[in-house]
Amino acid sequence: MKKFILNTILFIAVSVSSIALLISVTNHCIQLNAKFKVPDSISKVIIGHSHSGCAFNDSIIRDLKNLSTSGESYFYSYYKVVELLKQNKQINTVFVEFSNNQVSKRMNAWIWEEPYLSTSYLTYAPFMDMESKILLARKNPFDFFNCITLQSSKNLKIVNTKDYDYAEKIGGYINLKKNKIDSLLSYSDLKVDEESEQNGISEVNIIYLKKIIATCNKEKVKIFLIRSPFHDSHPSFKNEKVFQKILRSEFSETEFLDFKNFPLNNSEYADLEHLNYSGAKIFSAFFDKALSNGLLNMKHKQDYLNEVMFTTELK
Repeated sequence: MKKFILNTILFIAVSVSSIALLISVTNHCIQLNAKFKVPDSISKVIIGHSHSGCAFNDSIIRDLKNLSTSGESYFYSYYKVVELLKQNKQINTVFVEFSNNQVSKRMNAWIWEEPYLSTSYLTYAPFMDMESKILLARKNPFDFFNCITLQSSKNLKIVNTKDYDYAEKIGGYINLKKNKIDSLLSYSDLKVDEESEQNGISEVNIIYLKKIIATCNKEKVKIFLIRSPFHDSHPSFKNEKVFQKILRSEFSETEFLDFKNFPLNNSEYADLEHLNYSGAKIFSAFFDKALSNGLLNMKHKQDYLNEVMFTTELK
């Protein structure tokens, strides 16, 4: 029995060591070869989750690439920004979606719960530092260590196939055709979302947004927080006071461009928090025009936006 136990321990130790070695070697190989390059004509990028992913049609906005990813927290976006700025010295402006749900406590699930571990973590694991991995292991040890085996397999596949091009895997414009707004507005029970928005804040998500800002500042890249349009009936507006307090107390040094009141018809929303292709076309044309009119060089940017959002012919 004693011999069996010793053999079992030895087997486990060898297996764990082998997996750790495989991950270390393949991580190094991926770090050396990974390509986060965007076209040289791209000087601006947008980072965020599905709100910005559905709002900014980068085929309409000049010199801009939408690299938003549905369900992505700042915890993972941070590593995206780090790698992008390393390989794209022509990028001079980063827009980061900052909307109400990104300060709520439920964003913690987007960081260390499934299915985000087996998607976002596996994408960015080769580029993550030990501090972040320890955080994941501490918050959700079971699912995190399950992902370790998955990471070794995914890394090995990337190295064997030389599939190092990350630029096409880290987000893009989301072209939604649907329109469910009328049925959603007729549905009265929206309290589940409302309660989740009111249940505290995600300190970790806020910390990693600060790290994104610090990285841009270090690289002398302009950074703007933006809030995409979404329907004023969405329950996440219930935490507006908390949202504004965090904006003032934590991010007062970073300019905030707010499009939440951008005028759109119900038919131009996919649902209460996402634009469909029609709404995105209108909003993106407006955003492109604002940029070409020198928005980013204006002293009172939000005053200008508030004026032209309601006085400019948009369609």
